[in-house]
Amino acid sequence: MIAPTIDLDALEAFEKLEPTAPAGKPMMVDTGLIHEDPEQPRKVFDDTKQRELCTSVAESGIRIPISVRPHPQLPGQYMLNFGARRHRAAVAVGLAHVPALIEDLLSDFDQVIENLHRAELSPMEMALFISGKQKGGMKPAEIARRLGLSRSAISKYFALVDAPSEIEATYASGRTTSPDTLYDLRQVLDRWPEKTRAWLASDVDVTRRSVEHLKRHLTEAEKDQMSGAAGRDKASHRTDHIRHPLLKVRIGERPGVLVLNRRSDLDNHVLVRWDDGGEVQPVEVQAIQVVALEDGRSGPAKPRGRRRELRR
Repeated sequence: MIAPTIDLDALEAFEKLEPTAPAGKPMMVDTGLIHEDPEQPRKVFDDTKQRELCTSVAESGIRIPISVRPHPQLPGQYMLNFGARRHRAAVAVGLAHVPALIEDLLSDFDQVIENLHRAELSPMEMALFISGKQKGGMKPAEIARRLGLSRSAISKYFALVDAPSEIEATYASGRTTSPDTLYDLRQVLDRWPEKTRAWLASDVDVTRRSVEHLKRHLTEAEKDQMSGAAGRDKASHRTDHIRHPLLKVRIGERPGVLVLNRRSDLDNHVLVRWDDGGEVQPVEVQAIQVVALEDGRSGPAKPRGRRRELRR
């Protein structure tokens, strides 16, 4: 009978595995065995805040455990759920182990919610995450429900996706990073592009209040313009019914009235009766400046003389 053999290689690999911990209890995990999730919604890390965290970790270590899950492709290693900044700081200051909670596979929604509650996810990162979910076929209502946000909040993040260059420049420069303000600004830009660009080019603070003030100003100006146009339309409508048209003109500095019931004997000329003397003269058409079209009978009626029959 052949004695059974022992696979020492497997035993050695087993001894190298990290010890497990009771559910909900943190354990010390080798920092070299932890990998960041490539699908992590958070892409931007503030350099100043990261340096401050490194200083804190160097002095006091990691006090709040990070969250990891078994790596789907690397046995015995882990992938981050939460705590990328703390893990990076631990690696930067040379910590060999960090406290970690081994948790089940969490969704990318869980990662977004965690960063959102910690105020560590930028508006643009949130917008790109929401856009990616919608492109994947998920309805905005479902995205809002999963994130615990309102439908209107989701719509405001969408304003950052494929935004006009002016919105991107305003966000990138730090003039405002508020989704609410950027959403309102995009609405104004879409409606009054030229005037909004001129406003952004000035040295103005971009806040929700200033954007609202701009919108109110442009709306009132548009209403005034429409009222003026309506008034001109009414005036134009009235001119269609002028029974006795009187076309006032000016030639240089000399005012007169165009004679409408007679033609000039000269080509490209019209007859003008001068206001200063009543004389009628032919004037070249190109020299005439039209001043107004009035009703010749709209003024006070002029008294007419009576013909008296002379009696012998």
